[in-house]
Amino acid sequence: MNKKIVTIGGGNGQPVLLSALRRISNFDITAIVTTMDNGGSTGKLCQQYNFLPVGDMMKCIKALYDDYSVLKDIFLKRFSQNEKLKGHNAGNMLLLMLSQHTDFLAGVKGLSEILNIRGKVLPVTIEKTTLCATYSDGSVQKGEHRIDEPENFDKTLNIERLFLEPSVKAYSEVIKSIIEADYIFMGPGDLYTSILPNLIIEDVAQVIKNTNAKIVFISNLITKTGQTHNMKVGDLINEIEKYIERKPDIVVLNNKEIPKKIIEIYKNEYGEEEIKDNLKDEAFDIVREDIVSFKIFEKNKGDELVRSILKHDEEKLFNIIKKIILRK
Repeated sequence: MNKKIVTIGGGNGQPVLLSALRRISNFDITAIVTTMDNGGSTGKLCQQYNFLPVGDMMKCIKALYDDYSVLKDIFLKRFSQNEKLKGHNAGNMLLLMLSQHTDFLAGVKGLSEILNIRGKVLPVTIEKTTLCATYSDGSVQKGEHRIDEPENFDKTLNIERLFLEPSVKAYSEVIKSIIEADYIFMGPGDLYTSILPNLIIEDVAQVIKNTNAKIVFISNLITKTGQTHNMKVGDLINEIEKYIERKPDIVVLNNKEIPKKIIEIYKNEYGEEEIKDNLKDEAFDIVREDIVSFKIFEKNKGDELVRSILKHDEEKLFNIIKKIILRK
């Protein structure tokens, strides 16, 4: 019998994990995706057409397609000439078009069927809601985009509580998938705008709390200003536990040294730093492996470093996931 694998997240981290999972045979994969994104192309489409966000759903659909490079070239292409389409990418517009002829769920299922993807992609809820955050000074921020990219953020503040306005129920297929899962993967991804928005839906949190599935948490590599600044791995786990009232069964951490030049770029340009591993003897299994890939980009003149790409490596995640699941 195939292992049933559920991933919970959104943003850019979940597609990397799905790309790794897609390559392993005998897995039934279900991606549960946050639907609270209100920034960029997705946010504009939501306002203009009164639909649920399509961006993160589209990324997951692409990640589960066997020839991702083809879709990347076509679906990520952004319109630049037509004023009404300017800034939107072709993939989002295609999913929106399919949804308009049926409904959002049918549009997602239809595109998944056309591409014959290796799994299912489900919105965590089909009800419209706004992600909100209460900070340590009592202030409240409303809207995923404002929480994700706060302006002039005070680093002495921390997010103390996430909530939805209005409160919503999970999509029924999401609950069914969690109940039937053998493994539930959380991360990588932004804690407060990709992972936790799914878990603050009450019925999702409750069913995860009671599931017999193994929960695997893949930690991020770098803190994010406005969300996880000053946090260590243990703090990330404690935040997840706060909402689902249980710890993960397995935690995957990077143990490859990240070059100091890359750390300096993140610190100087974004005010961010490497997430420190402060775990010792824990009640869960800890997998410490090399899970990263990185590139350093330089200016055309001189050797001054301007930015880097540091991310989870699909090939390395593929090998680690195989070992985790096959050893049980």
